[in-house]
Amino acid sequence: SDTTLSGEPGFIPLEPINNAKGANNNERKENYVFGDGSMGIGHYHIHTKDAYEIICKRLESQVESIRKLLCILLIPPFFIVLPWGCCLVPKQRKLKEMIIGIKKQMEAPAPIGHHAALESATFLRYANY
Repeated sequence: SDTTLSGEPGFIPLEPINNAKGANNNERKENYVFGDGSMGIGHYHIHTKDAYEIICKRLESQVESIRKLLCILLIPPFFIVLPWGCCLVPKQRKLKEMIIGIKKQMEAPAPIGHHAALESATFLRYANY
């Protein structure tokens, strides 16, 4: 839809790129996720399905990166840092749990409410945006 239940725009399109050094016309916006969704590249409100899909992709990418790193740490020269790699397992588990939560929200007929916004903020932190 064009607006969220709170009246905020569901999508803010990508601003034209400014080639000036250090310029960023598409700065971070509170309660929005920047990415490529059904309406193109831009900012999607955290209560939209597109935002959940963007966040989910980011989290899945992090899970995969951790999996690859853990596989590398099992190669003999890296056994010495294996205990460090064990610290990644709980993070990977948490990311997987968050992905499940996002997918449940995506399947919901309507936004789950304020709790969903708080959870989305947590997802955003883990999604590095």
